[in-house]
Amino acid sequence: MIHNDVLRRLRFALRLNDGATIEIFKLVDYPMEAEYLQAIMKKEEEPGFIRCRDKIISLFLDGLIIQKRGKKKAVNRVS
Repeated sequence: MIHNDVLRRLRFALRLNDGATIEIFKLVDYPMEAEYLQAIMKKEEEPGFIRCRDKIISLFLDGLIIQKRGKKKAVNRVS
């Protein structure tokens, strides 16, 4: 299974449209473009398909965690 499949399945399971997905990327300060998102959502045999890079799936998962749990608070460590 490639990252494109994982991303497609997560979007389907969570019922996320393009706008909601782009908002998740904004949570990690990534300017996801709608055209690029649509290209990585295509199946391998479809024209215009682009393989989803490791960094993109990682950013999406980080953004999803922030959306569901909130940003992690900074921890002050005393030496």
